[in-house]
Amino acid sequence: MSDGSSEAVILLGGDDPGDTRLIKEPFSDGNIPDTLHTVTDGQAALEFICRRNEYEDVPSPDIVLLDLNRRKWTVKTTGIEHHPELEHVPVIVLTGVDENGRIP
Repeated sequence: MSDGSSEAVILLGGDDPGDTRLIKEPFSDGNIPDTLHTVTDGQAALEFICRRNEYEDVPSPDIVLLDLNRRKWTVKTTGIEHHPELEHVPVIVLTGVDENGRIP
């Protein structure tokens, strides 16, 4: 979308493979045009957003989905929601509840 195409480039940041699978399934099962990229830690997310190292050829994300409980993310990267490269990009923070109805 940011490059004029009709597909949204979505960056998914989360470190739980089960949660990632649950988020990815609707995209693959439905007819939703998208390009979903996943990263499992804050350093990879920053490299993707800034298009550095292995991510230098990726498009800028149109939407960023972040897991609220990012266990493998360092304190250094917790401010990713406010990164200048994402100034005009919606950052959606996802969470869930445990078996007792509490946010983990």
